[in-house]
Amino acid sequence: MWDSPPASARANLRTQIARTRTLLNQVEPDGGQRLETRRGPEASYQLRINADELDFYRFRYSSMRGRQSLGQCDYSQAITELTQALTYWSGSLTEGLPPTKWCRSAGAGLHAEYLRVKQDLIAAELLGHTRRALDFDIENLLHEEPSNTDTWVILAAARFFNQGPIKALDVIRDCRSMFTDEYGIELPEPVSVMQKAVLDQDEGLVRRCILQKYESPRLVHSAP
Repeated sequence: MWDSPPASARANLRTQIARTRTLLNQVEPDGGQRLETRRGPEASYQLRINADELDFYRFRYSSMRGRQSLGQCDYSQAITELTQALTYWSGSLTEGLPPTKWCRSAGAGLHAEYLRVKQDLIAAELLGHTRRALDFDIENLLHEEPSNTDTWVILAAARFFNQGPIKALDVIRDCRSMFTDEYGIELPEPVSVMQKAVLDQDEGLVRRCILQKYESPRLVHSAP
């Protein structure tokens, strides 16, 4: 709760615990009893909650099932599960919490999970041919994580399928420019493979470039 706890930290914490128990009692009868006081050398408080009562666990479970379906090339089921996962995300999980180092770090990690699910959903929609206007969503992901190789691969694939190889090569050129100019490194290997697929106009390889992060080598090789 604090980077540097104030002298009144213990008293403040007890006050907040009492308020939380009051709120829990308003949600369900005796709900305050869920917030237990654990005594002993490592005294603490513990909130008893089932996994299916917490949206974040539902989010993780649905996103995991969506990735499994994507790895099995079941794009319809993947879209269903990943879309369901995003319905459980109603905003920043650290909203309203103090801006401590721990909260900022945890918030960044959780937000990265959210972006991965959005990326997975776009991949499923692209491979399942359920949506054609994906560029805007993919570019938004790149705006948040410009060095994410998987997103560059998906954007190149979307341009390849929707606008042709020349537009896909424009994406790869932009990717090379960014990595070379800003990071001083060569084009990442997954993007290099995508470049070969585009130059060869090999639709199967383009699809496998997207699927490689989700599937075993055997499944990737046989992906439809």
